[in-house]
Amino acid sequence: MRITTELKFGPVLLRLNWIVTFFVLVTFGAFIRLGLWQIDRAQEKIALQQELQLEQQKQAVPIEMVQPLLLQNKNSELSNLHVALTGEYINEYSILLVSKFYNDKAGYEVVTPFKLKSNGQLVLVNRGWISVKPNARAQLDLQPVFGFQHLTAQIQVPGRSTPGLSNQINTSAWPIQMRRLNVDLVSDILQEKLFPFAVRLTENQPGVLIRNWPAVDININTNLGYALQWFLFALLVLAISILMSSNILSLFQKQFRE
Repeated sequence: MRITTELKFGPVLLRLNWIVTFFVLVTFGAFIRLGLWQIDRAQEKIALQQELQLEQQKQAVPIEMVQPLLLQNKNSELSNLHVALTGEYINEYSILLVSKFYNDKAGYEVVTPFKLKSNGQLVLVNRGWISVKPNARAQLDLQPVFGFQHLTAQIQVPGRSTPGLSNQINTSAWPIQMRRLNVDLVSDILQEKLFPFAVRLTENQPGVLIRNWPAVDININTNLGYALQWFLFALLVLAISILMSSNILSLFQKQFRE
């Protein structure tokens, strides 16, 4: 069985080793597939942003009315649901979510319990991002808000892959620090029954800080950049394999000498 075939296109001679060609085509296809996957990821981000924008345009539902949906386990329908809250912040029990970044700067996300006026239930409100103080001993300004407030926010349903938290959290001084927010754990610490999910403030709300969560600021440039990179790799593999399997380089050299 011959594993090499010669093809001639005018002065161009192409020698194909079918084993090498097979691996070249597999590599070429893999790079193309990776590029298409990055484009799909960019499209998913755009769709998520459009979904969020549509949700923000809807009339906010009083958060007290959400309970029946929770009892029916329709958690997926609650993601980004636009809700209204009336009550007051419990500023002394704020929580800092550590290792959060905004514009490549490290900081915290500030989560403050909010006591509903209607039934006294506590809701964890993610107010946004603050920077880390250069001096470790400097007092963080959490910008407390006092008195009854009317807020609009969106329910944040955590992904299924979110890992659990360790119970080893220092509660001797507030604000306490966590890597990821765990509503059940905070409920145990405060010894209060909480709304099952945290909410994220919408723009221009009392107590809002810098809203740094990805669902608000969709960046697809990285995905498009990676897609272009994979497509270029695919073309480079194809071009090098053709040059190495043909007499094209020798024809160029001969023409250059003449």
